[in-house]
Amino acid sequence: MTEVIKSIMGSGLTGIAIALVGLLAAIIIVERWRFFSSSVGKSFNFFRIISENVAKGDISAAIATCDAHPELPSSVVTKEILIRADRDDASMEAGLEIGLSKLEPMINKRVDFIPTLANISTLLGLLGTIIGLIVTFASFTNGDAEGGKAALTAGISLAMSTTAIGLVVAIPITFLGSMIEGKRDRSVSLYKEKLEDILDQLKNRHLNQKSS
Repeated sequence: MTEVIKSIMGSGLTGIAIALVGLLAAIIIVERWRFFSSSVGKSFNFFRIISENVAKGDISAAIATCDAHPELPSSVVTKEILIRADRDDASMEAGLEIGLSKLEPMINKRVDFIPTLANISTLLGLLGTIIGLIVTFASFTNGDAEGGKAALTAGISLAMSTTAIGLVVAIPITFLGSMIEGKRDRSVSLYKEKLEDILDQLKNRHLNQKSS
């Protein structure tokens, strides 16, 4: 760990910047991972309760369940459907579309920023490489042999270390970011599947009411 810190500090401002980018990415990845894991787990029970209430015809209780779980993305969409349960099928379908439009920013929050951080890390590594090469080439114009040799060594070290640090940070960010995107996509698929089930229940309820 000490060697890693020394390597980062030895890479100058670019190395420190890359480390900060990596830290920011780690915070976002952990937060989003916990968000998707928690919300999906709670949504199974949430949709079960909603389905039971709709089956009993207790729409008010279903809406109250949505209000009791404002932290769940699924509750936002479900409520948009339920508040239109006394209207026609087209209105409920419109509610689904409105809810999904509200769901998107909640689900995508900070997720699309993760690949950007990976790119920034790579570019910072490239910037450090260029700076190192500039230092290296500048050493050839130095008349002092010993000083030039030291500058040459420092320049090559800076170029190599910043490149390595940039890649070491960018590769895990890219990999973990793709996993977060996978969890997001699975969450959206789950929500859409469960919401379609709720919508079908409400449509069948309308049919039963018309036939009775």
